[in-house]
Amino acid sequence: AYFAAITAGDNAALAGMVSEDFTIVHHGMNKTMTLAQAGEHMKMLSGGLTEMSLIPQKLWSAGDYVVARVPFAAKHTGELMGMPATNKAVSTPVLMVMKMAGGKVAKVTEYINIMHFAGQMAPPQQQQAAK
Repeated sequence: AYFAAITAGDNAALAGMVSEDFTIVHHGMNKTMTLAQAGEHMKMLSGGLTEMSLIPQKLWSAGDYVVARVPFAAKHTGELMGMPATNKAVSTPVLMVMKMAGGKVAKVTEYINIMHFAGQMAPPQQQQAAK
């Protein structure tokens, strides 16, 4: 339910699953966000991406921690991060480390290769130059 709510940008559903002092540390973009800020981030993404998918492939847990390997996939159909729509399918692996407290998610640390992701949306001449 957590990953479905993230993909849908459903902050109301997420609010019931996360602690009051919830934070998400996004290492790909080097920023820490509250639940409200994460919701704004998802709105920004949904302005340039459609058909978003965030489905965990592997979960591990130990004590108060859950680790998830979650591929992110979408279609780049609108302007995003200054890049015009390419209508390309884009994807990148994501690793999430979730700290649980009181049966709720207290903190999520995300590791994502943002350059790999952004490079898939670059115009062909920029992709060729990057090789």
